Amino acid sequence: MLDRDKIFLYAGIIERGIFMKLKTLSLLAAGLLLTGAACAEYYAGAGYGISWNGGYAKTNDKKYDYKTFSDAWSLFGGTVIPTDYLDFHAEGEFFQLKAKPDKGKTRELRALMANLIAVIPNVDLPVQPYVGLGLGYGRWDHKNTAFKQLIIGTEYNLDQYPVGFALEYKHISPNEKGSSGKYRSKINSDVLMLKAKYLF
Repeated sequence: MLDRDKIFLYAGIIERGIFMKLKTLSLLAAGLLLTGAACAEYYAGAGYGISWNGGYAKTNDKKYDYKTFSDAWSLFGGTVIPTDYLDFHAEGEFFQLKAKPDKGKTRELRALMANLIAVIPNVDLPVQPYVGLGLGYGRWDHKNTAFKQLIIGTEYNLDQYPVGFALEYKHISPNEKGSSGKYRSKINSDVLMLKAKYLF
């Protein structure tokens, strides 16, 4: 059985690995922004949707399950960078939702994400499908933690106006948080969101 010092050692290794991933994604997004600045198209917008939250919060003698719907919203901004093969979106996003377990108080999830999105090319449709990944840092259940998310969506940009709309699914998940085995909490949120953006 692992002693307490080894548990903290392993936790530190995992935490450093997460921050290395965050740093790598941030540098990649920054590189795309710099290299594509001359031909890039910038945008900003907001989204609102519904989230299905599943998870738990537990102590030594109690456990509260999350199986509930809630609303969710986001603010985002970024740039579209065309390449020979794919169009990339490098964006920053602030995301928030509130989840209430079957018992206990409502807990808030807030995260600042760095997203890298690839628009699927050569699709003979009036809309453009896209996929992406995001890493970030934020707050869940009164504790700071790293976040990750998977993004799948489709967008439609108006030809006559600098406005676009998107229907987006995202799976967002923070790391499990707790202290000394006395309290643990975890949540996974599946979000369906309608987004609107303005192209500069």
